Amino acid sequence: MVVDADAKYETVSFTPEDAQFLEQRKLANEDVARIFNCPPTSVGITDKATYSNTEQEATMLIQNCLGPLAGRIEAAMHRCLLTDAGRRSLYVEHDLDGLLRGDVKSRFDAYRVARESGIYSVNDIRRRENEPPIGPEGDTYNQPANWTLLGGVREQGAASVPGA
Repeated sequence: MVVDADAKYETVSFTPEDAQFLEQRKLANEDVARIFNCPPTSVGITDKATYSNTEQEATMLIQNCLGPLAGRIEAAMHRCLLTDAGRRSLYVEHDLDGLLRGDVKSRFDAYRVARESGIYSVNDIRRRENEPPIGPEGDTYNQPANWTLLGGVREQGAASVPGA
């Protein structure tokens, strides 16, 4: 190694006590994550984090930590803030869907399946994406043309409507 002027090269190393102190701090962070049921990456422990498991851990944070906490807050608000008459028509709910949205491709694939299955209308999808509805024609629900009753015989030219 080339050292300029009269500088001296000294190696920097941790003493065993320093290494143990750092390990204890990491363990304390893991304990905090364990207490609140959080994934380790949410408290800054990224030792074993990869891109793929970090995305799953973000979902786990919502489902295992924030979701139950939101549920307890909703119940307390329902109990303490609403009157008996108000409880019949009002409710308190945290909308965590925005945190679980994921990437655009996965979300739009799910919308396509839901639209083709008749679960969502165009306007339902637009509302979930915070877009304005396209009008009354956007509130139609589709049913796949190849759906028939199990064991039923489809007549030529007749529309297949379950329960009809």
